[in-house]
Amino acid sequence: MSTLTTQHPVHLKAVLRNALAKPPAAVGRRLKSEPALASVFSVPRWRVREAIRGLVDEGLLLQERGSGTYVKRIPSEELDAGIRTVGAIAPQKLFADFSSDEELTITSNVRRRAGKARPLRLEYLTVFRGSHIAVQRWMEAMGRQCERFGYTFGLRVATHVDDTLLSTRELIELIEKSKADGFVADAYVLQQLQQADCPLPKAVIGIAGMSAEPGHFQAVFVDSDAAIAMGVRHLFNAGHRRIAMVGLKRSQEIENDQEQSEYQRVIGRLGLEYQNCRLTLPGVMEAKAAAIDLLSGPDRPDAIYVADDFVMNGVSEAILQLGLRPGVDLGLISFALRGSSLPPGHDWSRLEFDLGLLGRMAVETLAHQIESKATASGSAALRPAWYPGTTHTRSSIDHAGG
Repeated sequence: MSTLTTQHPVHLKAVLRNALAKPPAAVGRRLKSEPALASVFSVPRWRVREAIRGLVDEGLLLQERGSGTYVKRIPSEELDAGIRTVGAIAPQKLFADFSSDEELTITSNVRRRAGKARPLRLEYLTVFRGSHIAVQRWMEAMGRQCERFGYTFGLRVATHVDDTLLSTRELIELIEKSKADGFVADAYVLQQLQQADCPLPKAVIGIAGMSAEPGHFQAVFVDSDAAIAMGVRHLFNAGHRRIAMVGLKRSQEIENDQEQSEYQRVIGRLGLEYQNCRLTLPGVMEAKAAAIDLLSGPDRPDAIYVADDFVMNGVSEAILQLGLRPGVDLGLISFALRGSSLPPGHDWSRLEFDLGLLGRMAVETLAHQIESKATASGSAALRPAWYPGTTHTRSSIDHAGG
């Protein structure tokens, strides 16, 4: 950025205002200190102080003595028409509680610090019933964040009595009639809404536990493609050359899904000839049967990447039944929700994602879209963290087969 753009407080104020209109800006988020912002913009501290004072006067920022400066309101075209913006700055450089592109954190009392902002009413729009374990996980993750912000959060099932998904027209009518201010939609609902030929009546973003194609919607999701690449590569680096994958089949009809395709691409990039991917429907018995079939055949792998913690219990039972020892006879890495209970008895090597963090990202993104009264595209992917245990190695690798 040219220093000419921000040398005058008015220009610096415009750059700050422009950044406040974009994620990760959100009501209640704390800005960096004046000295830190002066360093970001390469200007004297007094220029930052004057620019902030101007935004406080406009009602965009709130200063709290001894605590810091917080976002009070998101700029909008309706309220800030005619205000000229110049220059640009990566928004994440402004905030004290933003640590990386993959981790957003918010203080617990942000709504109080931001003043009496209108409490929002949000809903999770999904094809699954409330008894489904995945729904319970999402509801807990997002509901916890809504509670912190003083929002109301509820569940809205987007299916008919026979569990078939509502049509695009029916979904739009449901959204329009609901008292909610905005919706977090699962991947199935989001895909149906892609077919809408008119703007949606309320804010909608997507959320998914795997890599997704959000189209023109904003979305947050777990980067399962990155997890597959990381898991397979860690097994490769441990000396394995016959690496299989056991994953979760998304529906009875799908025979080759996105995760299987990513597995095949990773295997190809590593120059490995061996490929063996099994997709199983949810359930311990189904996963166990798939793993036994995989490990009992002549084309047996020397390592497995388990792409879903729902599958892991079945795979573990299969390994136990066959008398195999993870980390000795078989290399194994599991993709898992942080805090989930992997089968006891082993120090599992795993790739973990934080569902609470993903829920926080979803609530923040949706609230920003509602408060700014603007539709935006793009997505935020949460990469998993690697926790090496002892099961991804194998002390008795036989390379004769590959």
